[in-house]
Amino acid sequence: MYTINGIKEEILIQRLIRGDQTAFELLFRFYYPGLVVFASNLLLNKENAEEIVQDFFVRLWMKRENINEGSSFKNF
Repeated sequence: MYTINGIKEEILIQRLIRGDQTAFELLFRFYYPGLVVFASNLLLNKENAEEIVQDFFVRLWMKRENINEGSSFKNF
């Protein structure tokens, strides 16, 4: 697992599940750029990739209570 701004990813995921917006923002800022690059390579369209990644994060926030606390963010 990664450390993001000095906080273990596992702790950020636990905080996310409990509705901590700061934890969500830290995870978003850390993972968003790489996910956009990954999706852009698959879709060959950066705008669509950005939209898909943004939708993912919206759904992640909305369904955060269903996340397993022991999960790594890469599992999502």
